[in-house]
Amino acid sequence: MRYRKVSTCIWSDAVFRAWSDDAKLLWLFLLTHPHMTSIGAMRASERGLSDEMRWGSKRFRAAFSELLVSKRILSDQHACFLLVPNFIRHNPPESPNVVKSWAHILPELPECDLLTEHITRVIDMLYDMSDTFGKCGESALLGIKPSGKPLTKPSVKALAKTMPNPDPDPDPDPDPDKIKTKTPLYPPADGGTANELPGMPAPPVPNRPAPRPRRTPKPRKRDSGPDPLFDTFWAAYPKREAWGAAREAWDRIPGMTPDLASTITAAIVAQAKAKGARWTDEGGKYCPLAATWLNQRRWQDDLRHLCPNEGVHTDTTGEDVPW
Repeated sequence: MRYRKVSTCIWSDAVFRAWSDDAKLLWLFLLTHPHMTSIGAMRASERGLSDEMRWGSKRFRAAFSELLVSKRILSDQHACFLLVPNFIRHNPPESPNVVKSWAHILPELPECDLLTEHITRVIDMLYDMSDTFGKCGESALLGIKPSGKPLTKPSVKALAKTMPNPDPDPDPDPDPDKIKTKTPLYPPADGGTANELPGMPAPPVPNRPAPRPRRTPKPRKRDSGPDPLFDTFWAAYPKREAWGAAREAWDRIPGMTPDLASTITAAIVAQAKAKGARWTDEGGKYCPLAATWLNQRRWQDDLRHLCPNEGVHTDTTGEDVPW
């Protein structure tokens, strides 16, 4: 059984919230579709997906158009090809061996320009992870060994077996001069003229893709300048220690928007005021560091277990609201 990762941040995405209910349901359906491959591509047509959803063509087309306009999906209906460009960013491979298994995916997908462009983007993403992931991606998706050579290279023995016998009735007493002279199969290294064996055509030149140059992994992005959203969060957090680690954790949050930043800041105020949290006890001893709080996505915590009164919880504005 295959699994997919769907981040809880999807409910904080402004684009997702602006969609209709049909578009949201169709988006979740595509992310978890059994035919969706590990590289975020699948063979699908609008008619087939509409039949699976049991929607009419007009209803399906309206929801499908919302996803296309937002560029969350790309589609080539002539090739029956559907693509989720950012699928691998949220479902990265766990090991290089997983990347190697992608070699069995390409034969199942229709050839089109969208697939060719997507393969290039996938390999770039893998190189951003590490050189090992990138080389395995080239091996699986482009057929290139880590050394930069094609995986399939015809050998002289293999070519000789497939060629007809040039002399079915060899001379029982060959000329000694002919035995001492060997005719090369391939052109000499100095660029001279090739001499072919009698009756044997020149071996075919394999159609090999150009090897990709080796790339060094990109360094992790550090502080690129002032961030007003982070400054607001830092000012609201009770325990202002380890600023650098907190800023790195903040930069790693995907899809940061002003709405999400407001939600995070409001959650800090609510949790700091909750008596069960004990953030202010003993000089802030029980208050976690900001980096730890962000890495654990603590703004999504349920505050009911922190409230002292039954039937009352603290919402994101810090007010006690009855259930």
